Amino acid sequence: MPLIAPIVPPAGASGNPSAVGLTTRGRRCTLQPDNIDFGGAVMGDDNVPVVRGAGDGDVAWLGGFPHTTKLRGTDTGGALCVVECEAQRDASTPWHVHHRDDETFYVMEGELTFYTETDTIVATAGVVVHLRRETPHAFVVESERARFLVLGMPAYQDAFFQAAGTPTPESGPPDFARMAAIAAEHGIELLGPPPNVPGAGIPAHA
Repeated sequence: MPLIAPIVPPAGASGNPSAVGLTTRGRRCTLQPDNIDFGGAVMGDDNVPVVRGAGDGDVAWLGGFPHTTKLRGTDTGGALCVVECEAQRDASTPWHVHHRDDETFYVMEGELTFYTETDTIVATAGVVVHLRRETPHAFVVESERARFLVLGMPAYQDAFFQAAGTPTPESGPPDFARMAAIAAEHGIELLGPPPNVPGAGIPAHA
């Protein structure tokens, strides 16, 4: 028997159609606006699950695509953050390296190519790619559209995306100098342009 089983609340039972019903180890709880914050994080009871539904989460646009934080570091005591991304063909990241956190990607739809100093990894739906800290890397979206999860352990990336990104799509190219400064504050070092920029190679890394 699963520990958590979804329950559909009766229509009008809570007066809030977005309320989420759960049973947890035989105990039912309904997450209402008085015990969640605006992002959906349960507050004040460590025994209550953190639940965010489809479409919920803090959205930050960075690099031309949205990053939706589904699980914040503040939800997990800093242990983990989970960010959902949806990007179009040729979306990419600069070459960069994480000094404080490990990064895991799970591809839900589409295809991405990940680059490290030693490997080129083609990742399609269902593939997991785990990158330890101090591993320079970048990725490029190869399909028309891709959806993927980014997990940071411990949690630094959710705060970086919120600080560096914008609540609506960016106009014009990103400000690389600004992004690099904010990245450094969160233990991330930008090393060079994305690998799909003409002439870009693997940057030197000390």
